[in-house]
Amino acid sequence: FGPSLPCGAVFKHGQHFKDFLLTKLINAEIACLKAGRFANLEQRTRSSLLSALVEELRIKTNTFMGIPEIQREAPKTEKQPKRFSKIVRKIIESRKEAQAQHRSNKSSSAHNASCLSEGTPVSMRSRCSRSSG
Repeated sequence: FGPSLPCGAVFKHGQHFKDFLLTKLINAEIACLKAGRFANLEQRTRSSLLSALVEELRIKTNTFMGIPEIQREAPKTEKQPKRFSKIVRKIIESRKEAQAQHRSNKSSSAHNASCLSEGTPVSMRSRCSRSSG
């Protein structure tokens, strides 16, 4: 984008240099607006600013009119975390139940093992005490 630098590219402070810079900046801005990438960024920025302005206007209008803030329906994206948390809660509960069942099975098997060991007489002496004494 123009204008190109003059020969020597040395400017003295003055109106000529200001005009050159201003023309260069305006041409650069026009070139950016013509580029697709910058046009998309501009569109996105304008839409987000407009959305923010609309929301702010709605809130201030409700405040001015004395209307209490009404909760909007939750968008679908907010329903997913609720569903996600519900699934996680179910998984945690099922793990707790499985651990409780495992503990009860373990304690009942330990109880059965203790019942079996009660059937055999326990020697008062251990092998260690025989070899040392």
